[in-house]
Formats: sequence, structure tokens, C-alpha cells
Amino acid sequence: MPLFPVASVLGLSAAFAWGCADFCGGLAAKRLPALASTCVTHATALAIALSLALATHAVVPPMPAILWGFAAGASGATALALFYHILSQGHMGLKTAISALVGAAIPALFDVAIEGWPHPVQAAGFALAALAIVLFTWEDGGIVWDRGMALAAVCGVAFAGFFLFTRQAGPVSPFWLASCTRAAALALLGPALLIVRPKLPRQAEGSLIATAPEPRTAQIKRGLAIALLCGVCDVGGTLLYIFSTRYGRMDVAVILSSLYPGITVILAWLVLRESFTRQRAWAMLAALAAVPLIASG
Repeated sequence: MPLFPVASVLGLSAAFAWGCADFCGGLAAKRLPALASTCVTHATALAIALSLALATHAVVPPMPAILWGFAAGASGATALALFYHILSQGHMGLKTAISALVGAAIPALFDVAIEGWPHPVQAAGFALAALAIVLFTWEDGGIVWDRGMALAAVCGVAFAGFFLFTRQAGPVSPFWLASCTRAAALALLGPALLIVRPKLPRQAEGSLIATAPEPRTAQIKRGLAIALLCGVCDVGGTLLYIFSTRYGRMDVAVILSSLYPGITVILAWLVLRESFTRQRAWAMLAALAAVPLIASG
């Protein structure tokens, strides 16, 4: 057996793509309303997935699979909207850790119930990966349990729903399945955008990649460009995750792809010059140690 089976490579690639998507989403939300940038992201992802489905002449899934895809998209869109809401209330690191761990743990336990316990070496890798997720995102120095933490757990449940519902869709075309998820997300978020009509966020000097506040037109154009890039990364991560589940266990795909917060942290360090603490260095070591253990199964 190769050191890194195809399923593990695909799962790690999904983590990289989703980490890039989160990073780009954060940049876009500084220039566009979060709801607007999320809609642009999903619209871009839908256009790409649908184009791939048509270009490859993929077979249209049966109605039950389409409905599962819609359910996955609705769950994922709800999770993302809730995720951005709770992060705006503080304790960002701890809330990210809670949502990521709950979102990974539920599908992993579901897969264990279906396929049995993984090899003990793999289980050790899962534990290290969970530790890495916590260390990458924990910035609060301790647990301050409030309503936001409970919402973070609910957010994790919604993320778990995305993973589980895509599995329930069965071995259908990943391109059509991704199209269904993004169509459902737009069906939920689009009307909300029209109703809420959020205003552009104010630009602060030195924020993110800008050195000074941008003119309104430049702010919108740059925000749209970043949101488009976010959509490319987002649909790439979704497709890679779906393909990963086709080549191996779902728990392996979920755990490896859930390492995406580390990619976001690294990009923030490289691009935005944010601090890379000793804690995050330990997180990187834990993640690097977890990968071969998980892939060994």
C-alpha cells in the first residue's frame, strides 16, 4: 500500500482548497457585505460545477440523489451563515475549533457505526488531527462558555449535515452533486440578500492587503474578484472531498479535510504577516504527525 493512498491525498487537497477559500472569504468580506460575498462565492462554484457536469456529459442523478444534494447545500449554507455570525461576536478561535471538531466528529462516528472502528494507528491519527484543529484555532486562553459557544456547536452540526447528506446521495456524478449543493445554497441566501440589502463594510487603514482605504468602486471590484477566487477554491474543495469519499472511508476524508483551519492560519501568516505562535507551530507538528497515521489505514 502506498504511503499516501488516493483518498488521503484527495482529503488533504480538499483541506488546502477549503483553507484557501476561507482565507479569500475573509478578504472578500472586508470589501463586500458577508452575505453578498457568500452569494458570489456560491454562484461561482455553481457555474464551475455545472460547466464541468455538462462538459463531461455526466449522467444526471436520480431525484433522490438530487434531493440529498439540495439538503447538503442547505445545511452547508446554513452552517456558513451561522459561522460568520458567531465569529463577529468574539472568541473566534475557540468557536472555530468547536464548529470544526463537531463538524468532523459526527460524520466520523457515523462512519464508525457503519464500517466499524478504524485501525488503532488511524484512531491515533484522528486524535492528533483533532488536537491540531484546536491548537490552530484556540486563541482565547480558556473556555468561556456562552450562547456563542452553543451556536458554534450548532454550526458544527450543520457542517456535519453537509458531509452526511453528500454521502447519502450515493455514487452519483460529483459535478452534478456539487451543482445541487450550490444551487440549494443560492436558493437560501439569494432571497436573504435581496431582503436584507446589507451595506458595504467600512475600510480601515492598513486592513488586510490594502494599505489605505479604497475608493468605493475599487473596493467593490476587488471584493468581487476575491469572492470569485473564493468560489473556485470552494468548489474545488467540495469536489476533492466527494472524490475522497469514493476512494476510501468517509471518516478519513472528513478528518483530513477538516484540517483546513491550518491552511487559513498559514496563509494569514504568509500574506498578512499575522503572528505564527508557538502554539500554532505545535499544531503544525500535530497535523504533520496525524497525516501519515490516518493514511496508513
